[in-house]
Amino acid sequence: AAMPNNFRRALIFGGGPAPRLEWLKTLYRPGDCIVAADRGALLAQSCDLKIDYLLGDFDSLPQEDLKYWSTQCKHRDKFPADKDYSDLELALRKVHTLGISEALLAGALYGRLDHCLFNIIAILQLADELGIKATLASENCQINQANAPGHLQWQNHQEKLLSLMALDNSSVVSLTGCRWPLHEEALLRNSTRGLSNVIVSDKAELTCHRGRVLAILSQKQ
Repeated sequence: AAMPNNFRRALIFGGGPAPRLEWLKTLYRPGDCIVAADRGALLAQSCDLKIDYLLGDFDSLPQEDLKYWSTQCKHRDKFPADKDYSDLELALRKVHTLGISEALLAGALYGRLDHCLFNIIAILQLADELGIKATLASENCQINQANAPGHLQWQNHQEKLLSLMALDNSSVVSLTGCRWPLHEEALLRNSTRGLSNVIVSDKAELTCHRGRVLAILSQKQ
């Protein structure tokens, strides 16, 4: 059962490579629940943020940092190293038990390719199934998943690239506000048709009519 809280959103720090600090500091909104997955504690520390929930097997957090954060965080959950789930999945499941329905995940892209792919494919799918609106964010990239009947929109991102990748063999989507709009058209999993569209309006909107798609917003190189 969900526990009562005043959090509107969870800001989850993963244990991937540290992003640029100036960007990282822009993510926090007053009232966020700060959740750190193992080494993600170091990212929270760099932003001078108080951790609400620290969890993981702590195999990648230096012992001196672990001792410090164990006294500073509000809650700590330690899991065995041979657990079945990644620290980031444990963090997302914790957010669900807290009854929080929106999450921004930082420090979860780049680094090890297997971690990165699992975060994009498995974590975003799990978030959807748990009823959490989740965004994977890096400084130059934002990834969301839309499931039918689903809707996503982006505001004030003119000239950025928007790529749509079907997760099912055939997904049906509509897209407005981009150079190449789509109207209830099929995206196939074995096709690159959805690669590198360009947002041209102050608002772009995606509607997923059938299947599941990843929406990847990125800066032009």
